[in-house]
Amino acid sequence: MSEQLAKELQLEEEAAAFPEVAVAEGPFITGENIDTSSDLMLAQMLQMEFDREYDAQLRREEKRFNGDSKVSISFENYRKVHPYEDSDSSEDEVDWQDTRDDPYRPAKPVPTPKKGFIGKGKDITTKHDEVVCGRKNTARMENFAPGFQVGDGIGMDLKLSNHVFNALKQHAYSEERRSARLHEKKEHSTAEKAVDPKTRLLMYKMVNSGMLETITGCISTGKESVVFHAYGGR
Repeated sequence: MSEQLAKELQLEEEAAAFPEVAVAEGPFITGENIDTSSDLMLAQMLQMEFDREYDAQLRREEKRFNGDSKVSISFENYRKVHPYEDSDSSEDEVDWQDTRDDPYRPAKPVPTPKKGFIGKGKDITTKHDEVVCGRKNTARMENFAPGFQVGDGIGMDLKLSNHVFNALKQHAYSEERRSARLHEKKEHSTAEKAVDPKTRLLMYKMVNSGMLETITGCISTGKESVVFHAYGGR
């Protein structure tokens, strides 16, 4: 009797220590009935995320490596993600040049063969053709600074020669640099408690006409202003 009681107690302890695992009822899943249609897409998305993290780390290393040096080294050749895929900008900021949506792209583009020209005899057309180069130069004008007025190159079917395009390009760069210098000069003048030429001339006329007797100098400055003290005239 004691043996039977001992076995029952042992079975109860084993049942409490090792509970039975419920087995789900249903068909056994095998390699034939598993849906793997989206596995490729999930793998590509995961790989894209890994590539983005790698590129972010690469940009941080590039920034740390260059520091404040005027000559910087680019690690773009070691990036994993294409710049277009990595861009979060809107459709208005996409560079349409040399794409199917390029407005300067001809309706029926003719590819240039490996030999470098098409046609025969007098009808030979090369990549250096005047019309082809002219339209390409017109399309490249869209890359100038935003403030540079390039006009409607599509409506008038504008074609620019290399000489004219190079002159316009140099002029656009010169205007951009001059605008940057003028902006920097104005900021420097405000920081140095100076006045612009028009205000200086106005102050000189007021003293010369007798409206002011003398201007003693600067007494206060603001974020974008300079206050001068003067004695009144007649």
